[in-house]
Formats: sequence, C-alpha cells, structure tokens
Amino acid sequence: MRCYQDRCVPRATLGIGEDCRHSLECTSSLCLFYQGGDPHVAAWTPGQCSQRCVKDSSCPEGFSCIEVANDDKACISKLRLHEVDQDLRM
Repeated sequence: MRCYQDRCVPRATLGIGEDCRHSLECTSSLCLFYQGGDPHVAAWTPGQCSQRCVKDSSCPEGFSCIEVANDDKACISKLRLHEVDQDLRM
C-alpha cells in the first residue's frame, strides 16, 4: 500500500504500455485515454500506462513521443497508435 491524498491505496504495478483504468495503477503515475479527434494529439481508451517524454529517444523501443495535451508529450505504443488510426478510418 501507499499513501495518496491521505488515503491508503494499492501500490502501482503496471508498466508503460499496459492497459490501465487510473493513473494510480501505473508505476509512472500516468494513464492516458483516447478521447476521439486527432490520434496524435489525444489519449487512449482503454487507458495505457505511459511516461512523459521530450523526444522519441526518451521512450522505450516500440513507443513514440507524441503531444497529448497543452504541449505535454508522452510515450505511446506504436501498435496502439496504429489501432487508433485504423478505428478512425472506419
């Protein structure tokens, strides 16, 4: 357990690229969700654990550093980007 806003919550166990429902589940404390619109300036559903980045080389292999909101960038799975692109074309 760990303390979060004066409450005990389970320790985060999910790594970058794993599906999540809340940022508290991710070891990076960042769970992104796709909300529609441009897949390159959005977040994903189901959520995906991510981490902040500056450029692609800041991300693990198989991930891209993309803008997610207000000039913030995060590492997103290239596979997830492809899935979102396919969904938007349908």
